[in-house]
Order: sequence, then C-alpha cells, then structure tokens
Amino acid sequence: MRIKDTSFLHRSDMTLNERLQYAEIQLGKAVERESARAMTAASMDEMIDEIIDELREVAYLKTCNPIIRRRLMSMVLRAEKDLARIAEGVEYVRRRRREDD
Repeated sequence: MRIKDTSFLHRSDMTLNERLQYAEIQLGKAVERESARAMTAASMDEMIDEIIDELREVAYLKTCNPIIRRRLMSMVLRAEKDLARIAEGVEYVRRRRREDD
C-alpha cells in the first residue's frame, strides 16, 4: 500500500498512520543505503586482504631482489597494521611519499 505524495505536506498535517508509513519508507531507504555501503566495505576488505597475501608470497620468493623483498614485506606489515587500526574505528590517513601527491 503506497501513501500519497507527502513531499509538500507538513508532518503535523499527516495522520498517525501516514506518519508511520512515511517513517517506514525512510527507514527502508536508510537500510538499503547502509546495506550497499556495508557490502562495498566488505568487498574492499576482501580485495585488500587478497592483495596483502599476494604481496607476501612475492616477498617470500628467493629469486626476488632482497631490497625489493624487504620493501614488499614492510608494505604488507604496514597494510596489516592499518587494517587493524581501521577495524578499531580509527580513520585512515594516507602516507605521502612524494611532494606532488
């Protein structure tokens, strides 16, 4: 059951049922929006975990230059540390390596 367009109707002029239906519609929109955001965040987390695992495997290769291996492992350790901090609720701050970034 759809309610009539309430965009120009002041809430005090609505009946209780209309207010309830309006609130349910707004709640449904908010749930859909937050569900999409949660799915996006979970997908990004999975992707980053996979990248970290791949970098770790490359760093363990003995054919790789030792300097590159150390840089890759430091990148993996930094990424794991940053992910742990993000999971605690701390906002990520990008590290700037160059002046033009």
